[in-house]
Amino acid sequence: MDIPPSGIIAPAAVPTTTTAPANNNNANNNTTTPAGVAVAGTAPHTGAAVAPTTTMVPFTPIPPTPGAEVRHSSGITPVLQNIVCTVNLDTRLDLKHITMMARNAEYNPRRFAAVIMRIREPKTTALIFASGKMVCTGAKSEELAKLASRKFARIIQKLGYPNAKFKV
Repeated sequence: MDIPPSGIIAPAAVPTTTTAPANNNNANNNTTTPAGVAVAGTAPHTGAAVAPTTTMVPFTPIPPTPGAEVRHSSGITPVLQNIVCTVNLDTRLDLKHITMMARNAEYNPRRFAAVIMRIREPKTTALIFASGKMVCTGAKSEELAKLASRKFARIIQKLGYPNAKFKV
């Protein structure tokens, strides 16, 4: 076997055959090899050119170690701004009663089907639904979100719902 000066060995040529269509409805207009395998770049049964496909592997980021500062190659440092948590108080609530008795609470059933309640420390907002489910938003960390959720649950308990539970 002779090796060309470039050092690259070309693969042996494989003769190909083209199958002529039986009629004009493109029923079998494939470019095939002698083994009958369709050639890449043609669609099966049509002979139409197809763009080559590539296999993409999804990028799964590795979670950083707790307390470690994450830096992107562009120099951008991500900072948590808003933690959202959900709580199930395990009791039905009367939203009109809660709105009348609590401070910093608003309820407009035509606009939204939940009481919107705010507290100052930690500065968070809760959406409290009649089903007893609550969504707490605005905390800066997971610990502050948990603290705020406890405070909202305690407010609900003091308003006459002693069965409202807050479990971790």
